[in-house]
Amino acid sequence: LTIGEQAAIAVAAFLMILVITEVGIFTWRSVKSDKETRMSQYYGSLPQSQHNQEAQMELML
Repeated sequence: LTIGEQAAIAVAAFLMILVITEVGIFTWRSVKSDKETRMSQYYGSLPQSQHNQEAQMELML
């Protein structure tokens, strides 16, 4: 392999790792929020302002 091909493979591997970690973080967050919504259904009235702040922070990220 030439140096350019090795660099391309390294960049592709790095991007794949980034995408995999992003998907993992996204699925973990969605599972966590599903648990939180189920808990809030049990407890009825949790403070909604905190939940809205978390949603706004996720939108900003």
